Amino acid sequence: MIRKLTKKITQSIEIIYAIDCVYKLNYINLDVDFLFKRMIEVNFLKL
Repeated sequence: MIRKLTKKITQSIEIIYAIDCVYKLNYINLDVDFLFKRMIEVNFLKL
């Protein structure tokens, strides 16, 4: 009983961790994309 419960809790934590990692990766990519676009805009305005 307790073993099954701990397994379920562990699986839940792993799923939450995986979602958190994916979210952070998407957030970082979004940020990089935004910075890249800003850099292009700034360089374009300098021309």
